[in-house]
Amino acid sequence: MKNLTLMCAFFLAMPFAVAAKGDKQGPGGSPAAPREVREIKMADQAVLETLALSVSPSTMYRCSKSAATCSGPNKASLGLALLAARNSKASLEALAQLVRYQLDGEISEDFTCHISEKGKAVAPYLINLNPERLLRRCVDDLGKFKTNSGLDIPSGEVCSDVKTISEKKGELIEMINSRSKCANEDF
Repeated sequence: MKNLTLMCAFFLAMPFAVAAKGDKQGPGGSPAAPREVREIKMADQAVLETLALSVSPSTMYRCSKSAATCSGPNKASLGLALLAARNSKASLEALAQLVRYQLDGEISEDFTCHISEKGKAVAPYLINLNPERLLRRCVDDLGKFKTNSGLDIPSGEVCSDVKTISEKKGELIEMINSRSKCANEDF
C-alpha cells in the first residue's frame, strides 16, 4: 500500500516539474516571460503525461484496483485551459501545437472550442505548423517521459502521425475561416 501511495504521489507531481530559470523562450523560440514559459511547459507536460498514462497498461491496472488512484480533475483539461487562458504569442503557439497529440473525447472537444474561441489570433500559428517537426517533438517528449517513468507507452497511441496532424491543422484553419464557434455550454 505504501508503494502504491508513493507511485501515486510521483505521477501526480510529475506534470508540475518546471523549466530551468534561464529559459526565456516559448515553444517555437518566441520570447515569453519566465513565468509564462514555465506555465506553458507545465501545461504541455500535463497534457502529454495524461495522454500517456491513459494508455499505459500498468496505469490502467492501478486505476482498476483503486478508483482514488485516477480520480480528481483531469490534468490535460487543466493544462489545456491554462494554455488557452492567455493571448500571448507563446501561449497561442503552444495551444496550436497540441495538434501533435491524439486528443479524443472531452479534451478534443475542448481543444477545438478553444481554437474556435481564439479564432484569427491563433490562425498564423496553425498555418506555420510543421507536422514532421511536431511528430518528432511528440515522440522525443514521450520518450523522455517513458524513460523517467519506466512505463511502457506506445507512442502511436499518444502522438498523431504526420497525415493526421496535417488534416487536423487544415480542419482547424477551415473552422476559423468559417467563423464557427462553440456554444458556451461546450466549455
